[in-house]
Amino acid sequence: MTNNAEEQLIAWLINYPKKIHDAISIIEPHMFKDSKLQMLYTEMQNFAFEGRNYDLISLTTTLKAKGLQIDSFVVSLTISSSLAMPEIETYALLVRENYIRRNFKSITELASTKHTSEDIFEAVDSTITQLEKITEPPSAMVERSKEVVIQEGLQLIIDASKDRSSLVGCPTGLEILDRHTRGFRKAHLIIVAARPGMGKTNFVIGGLKAAIEVGLQPAFFSLEMPAPEIYGRLLCVDTLFTSNDVRMGVNDAGKLSAIEMYFQKMKDWPLIIKDQNMTIEEIESYCIGQVSRGVQIDVIYIDYLQLMDSRHKYGSMEEKVGEMAKRCKKLAKRLHVPVILLSQLSRQVEARTNKRPMLSDLRQSGQIEEAADMALLLYRPSYYDPEDEGYDEVDVAKYRGGSTEVLVAKMDVLHNCWRNADRTEYLQPQQRIEVSQEDLPF
Repeated sequence: MTNNAEEQLIAWLINYPKKIHDAISIIEPHMFKDSKLQMLYTEMQNFAFEGRNYDLISLTTTLKAKGLQIDSFVVSLTISSSLAMPEIETYALLVRENYIRRNFKSITELASTKHTSEDIFEAVDSTITQLEKITEPPSAMVERSKEVVIQEGLQLIIDASKDRSSLVGCPTGLEILDRHTRGFRKAHLIIVAARPGMGKTNFVIGGLKAAIEVGLQPAFFSLEMPAPEIYGRLLCVDTLFTSNDVRMGVNDAGKLSAIEMYFQKMKDWPLIIKDQNMTIEEIESYCIGQVSRGVQIDVIYIDYLQLMDSRHKYGSMEEKVGEMAKRCKKLAKRLHVPVILLSQLSRQVEARTNKRPMLSDLRQSGQIEEAADMALLLYRPSYYDPEDEGYDEVDVAKYRGGSTEVLVAKMDVLHNCWRNADRTEYLQPQQRIEVSQEDLPF
């Protein structure tokens, strides 16, 4: 086994090409000190970004076509590591750490020479900027050109002008919210916050179904609910089936057969569900890796913020969730998709006479609110007063792209989603228990 972390990492990546996506979110080519290893990693990254697999032959052939003859060097690397189990993330972090150490030393040494009174403040600013740059996470994506970005900005206005009632973003799953926002926008971080029992997960379920129905592929990272239960909830959205059917089962053979057929249909849905306890780094790596391989991800849901963890240690819960929210915003910008992040609200809500939530009720609220492009607060009066038969609320408490407003809606418990307050066709499913082949919801 080689003792050099850079060589060992590249050797593993050659022998285990699928692991390249574990490294992409941690390091970039310029972080390698050895120029040959820089070139090798660059080609591996290029293969990944193009959605192609590589092997020893394809790597050396590509490098040869560029006039780089390093066949024997590459072969020696693969032989030296063939018996070792890959520790990609550990060694990628070592490479990154060594890169930061090298640059930290050179930057601070240069700064120490700028000690005259007329340039000391400029030197401090320059040093801080350079230090921040070397500690930034890698972009892990091909940078879009200025022309492409400008054209996208123009196209948003053109699309919005064609039909002022149509969506220009991902559907939210709630018609009245779609009308107010025109959909969740690309590169936006949307915080959906509430106390337990308010319907956060059902808000996600409705959003997933709405995205699928317009041909988008959502990715749902569920840190709380297992995937089988999620599919059970999806069964009930816009169908004759209810949450009672899922929870208690059915005693009708025809209805059970219909449920089985619907679950078969779900296998073809463009939907990614990950219910493992993933860290923020693993979520980033997974999403970036999938997109790099050409897998379409149009919107990301994460349930929920306070359950997210990280490889890094933080001094307080406030610092931790603030950093998680910021990284989710960076992920939205990096992948150019909306990220919907669920969050708990503070228990202080329960101590108030008026239980209606406010932005200040966000647990560790300052940094979360700062990172969000939109913040939605869910509120169900009937949760606190079962005799209250009024409407529920979706409070658009923050919206960088428009106005704040409290939207009147209804959380449909039986069908696991939020609906417009004027939609009543799903509120009494007991009137439609009989299911015939003609009435199947697909």
